[in-house]
Order: sequence, then C-alpha cells, then structure tokens
Amino acid sequence: HPATPPPHDTVHTTVHTTPSTRHARPQVAVGVEKSVSWRTAEGTETAEVPIPAGVDTGMNLCVRGKGEAGAAGPGDLYIEVRVRDHELFVRDGFDIHVMVRLTLAEAVLGGRVVVPTLEGQAALKLPPGTQPGDRRVMEGRGVRANSGRGHQYVHFNVDVPVKPTERQKELIREFGEEQVISDDDRADRRDRDAGRRGGRRGWSFG
Repeated sequence: HPATPPPHDTVHTTVHTTPSTRHARPQVAVGVEKSVSWRTAEGTETAEVPIPAGVDTGMNLCVRGKGEAGAAGPGDLYIEVRVRDHELFVRDGFDIHVMVRLTLAEAVLGGRVVVPTLEGQAALKLPPGTQPGDRRVMEGRGVRANSGRGHQYVHFNVDVPVKPTERQKELIREFGEEQVISDDDRADRRDRDAGRRGGRRGWSFG
C-alpha cells in the first residue's frame, strides 16, 4: 500500500525493480514479487513482498507488522522503490517511449512494422513517407495506473546505408534523379526537424 511513513516503530529499506531483458516484460508493467531483506534490533529479516504494477521511483510501500517491536506492538516496514532504466523503453510518468529503426524502403513506402511493447511484439501500420523523428501513438499501451493506463509513443529513425552495394547505389541514383528539393524546402525541413529534438535520449516528448 503506498503510504507516508510515520516516525515511530518503523523500519525503512529500499528495493530495486530489476531491469528486464530485451525480450522480457518490464516488472513495473506487470508487478512482481521481490525478496526483501531489512535489519531490525533482533537481526536481519527477509520476506517476499508484492510490488504492484505501475510503481515508480520514490514511492513507498507499507508492509504492516514487519517493523520494530514497540509498546503498542510491532511497527510497519516501509519500502522505498527505485526503478532502474530499461534498455528499450523510456518512461515518462505512465507513458512509454521506444525508438524503432526503419529501412529506407520502409520509411518511403510504408507498410507494417513490428515494434516492442510492454506485452511483447506488436504490429504497427506505417504510413508512406515516414520521416526521421516522426512518432505514432499506441493508446493504452503504457504503464497501468489506478486511473487507467498510459500510452506508448513509437519514435522512428531511418537507417541510411553506410556501405551501400553497387546495386543500391544505382537504385538510389535513379531515385535521386526524380526527387528534387529546392533550397527553400531544405531550410523549412531543417527548421521543422530542429523543433523535434530534445527530451531524454534526444527524443521530444511534447
């Protein structure tokens, strides 16, 4: 139970939610039972404590009757939660952000791409002409909360071939002959892209 600890007959400890592997569901999304150890006047105690879904760093969880013994009986144990970063997902409140890399063909032609979510892989429809820095919203795919659930924001980046094959070079040259960008259009694009930058990992959350 989230709570503010009183000053008497209580014990305080900290628990970290372990970052999940790339293919596992993050613990803050589904909840987890953690083995928690703490020290009392009589020694070290350990118990399995349920960590509810949606917890965030700085929250306190209360376990009744697991604190120091006092005149009125045993006090309570207060656990401060620390959530470690995930290797794929960035959390912003109850919303989740993830970066997805596209091939040049996927960005130009669109289609369906597979993106990671808190529940596993999911297909997302990609519109033609997707630009680096564009994003799509997957509603209700964020972290669970008492008031509902947040959203997942999928940010896109486009992989430009670093060492294209001769065939790729030939195709890109043909494509370039049919695509002309004026100097004014280039300036407009730079201004728009500059507004996208910012936020954690260089993403704009606005």
